[in-house]
Amino acid sequence: MAKGSVTSMGLSEILDEGNPPTIERLHALTQRGYAAELGKTDTPDVIWMRHPVAGQPRVILYGNGMIAVLRDPASAQQIVPDDEDGFRTFVAGIPVPTCWQRGADTRIRILFYAGLVLAWVMLYAMGAWVWDVERSLL
Repeated sequence: MAKGSVTSMGLSEILDEGNPPTIERLHALTQRGYAAELGKTDTPDVIWMRHPVAGQPRVILYGNGMIAVLRDPASAQQIVPDDEDGFRTFVAGIPVPTCWQRGADTRIRILFYAGLVLAWVMLYAMGAWVWDVERSLL
C-alpha cells in the first residue's frame, strides 16, 4: 500500500504513531461548549475558540495540540501536548452551557433583524402619514 494510505492501518496503529492530540482536544472542548471561530481571525494556523458562558476564558488550539488559555489579556496558561492530566483537569472545570446560553447568539440576531424590520415599517408608516397630512393641507 502507499505510504499515506490509511485503509491498511487499524485505528490503534494510527493513534500509536505519535500524532499530536489536536483533534481529540478539539472534540473534548466542543463537547464542553466551546465553539471554533473559523475564518474570523487573521491566524489560519490556529483555532480560536470561545465559550458561551460568561467569564469562561478564550482558548487557542495549535496544530501540535498545545492549548493557550486566555483568562485575561495580560496572561495566558499553556497546556502542552504531552500534559494529558493538565488538559483533563482543565476540561473537567469547564461548565457545560445550558440551551439558553447556547442560543444567545441566535436570539441576538433575531432581535436585531426584527428591530430592523420594525424600524423600516415605522418609517414607512410615518412617511405615509406625512404624505396624507401634506395632501390634506393642499
